[in-house]
Amino acid sequence: MPDKRSKNRAYLVRGWQEGKSPLDDKPVWRFSVEEVLHARLRSGFGDLEALLAFLCKELGDGAEDEEFKNRNS
Repeated sequence: MPDKRSKNRAYLVRGWQEGKSPLDDKPVWRFSVEEVLHARLRSGFGDLEALLAFLCKELGDGAEDEEFKNRNS
């Protein structure tokens, strides 16, 4: 039986600010992603880069997206 999960995805992405960084006084953002079509699994992330890496892995072919990798190195 084909895996339907691989063909359709829907996520609820939330972002919120949690004060400011003591190092540089910039806003600290946190994120969560909840899959809403299937198991309703939720994952949390401490920064935008971690959120984007998760989405690239989930929506790609399992390999890191080369553009994202180059942009963040």
